[in-house]
Amino acid sequence: MSTPDLQLFSLANANGLKFSVTNFGARIVSLFVPDRNGKFDDVVLGYELLDDYVKHDSYYGAIIGRYANRIGGAQFVLEGQTFHLATANNAKDQIHGGP
Repeated sequence: MSTPDLQLFSLANANGLKFSVTNFGARIVSLFVPDRNGKFDDVVLGYELLDDYVKHDSYYGAIIGRYANRIGGAQFVLEGQTFHLATANNAKDQIHGGP
């Protein structure tokens, strides 16, 4: 698999909360929040390097696909045209936007 042009987008607020997300599946790669003593720490499980999200077959930090639930039979009809979808992630149906 070739590595896409990975980008990291980060947001922070005035209270110190920090959030980072990639353009690779809108994966949340970090979220720094305070504990009860005010110490900030990252609470997201994932990899240290962005390239590892491409190399490994995992869904760490992934936001659920383009829709929630299943498309039965992995196909649908829109304006009279039938569209066939991948079934790799749920037997005969497509779930959460597919692979």
